Amino acid sequence: MGRQFSGVIPLAGVIDLISSIANQPSSFYESAQLPNVAERIMADEFNRFIGWEPERFAMITTSGGTLANFTALLAARNDKFPQIWSQGLYALES
Repeated sequence: MGRQFSGVIPLAGVIDLISSIANQPSSFYESAQLPNVAERIMADEFNRFIGWEPERFAMITTSGGTLANFTALLAARNDKFPQIWSQGLYALES
């Protein structure tokens, strides 16, 4: 009831293994070169798979489903209201 299961992506298993062994946060390059580079390689492969233009593609990884959902909501909100990040709710008045 209410559960969603997906297939295993082999590359994701390799990335998880590397990040578990290295145990480095990938939030910025200076603190964790290995996970940051692995994330960039994964993003490039995903972009090549879906066929978007490289300069119009960006990707971030998250640590779980809830954070992924919040990130998707933020991206959708910023697409609909581009000025809301810099102006807050005042951007909605105009």
